[in-house]
Amino acid sequence: MISKKKILSYPAAIKISKLLKEDNKVIGLCHGCFDLLHIGHVSHFNTASSCCDYLFVSVTPDEFVNKGPNRPIISQFDRLSMISQLDAVDFVLLNNSDSAIMLLNDLLPTKFFKGIEYSDMPEQINPNFLLERDLLIKNGGEMVFTKDEIRSTTQIIKKINLK
Repeated sequence: MISKKKILSYPAAIKISKLLKEDNKVIGLCHGCFDLLHIGHVSHFNTASSCCDYLFVSVTPDEFVNKGPNRPIISQFDRLSMISQLDAVDFVLLNNSDSAIMLLNDLLPTKFFKGIEYSDMPEQINPNFLLERDLLIKNGGEMVFTKDEIRSTTQIIKKINLK
């Protein structure tokens, strides 16, 4: 039995995913910055978790966060730690790149979860998303858009800065 609730190294995550896939488990992946963890993130993880056997969450490293000045606000290690405490999340790892492309190719998730905002104009949200989606589909994975209420860390920060 593979224990859950672990912060994994990149190689360990790949190894565990391969073992789980050998058991025909549905592997889910959420990927993002997840700066200032908020209810939108938690809802997204809960929805994703209900659609797979094991949910992996990969976090963008500090050096690749390009959301604006002084971002991320929360360090990559604190983001990993907070996400690992959520019941819906089985495994958390720090991504090794500025996109999920390499991770999608290595982890080979059954389902890749993004918020519904990615279904309308994905190139305006993240220019890498279309490449990620195409690689996922090429590898036999399924793109799943969660329909939770859209919340934005950037908008929350802007709102705080106005006061």
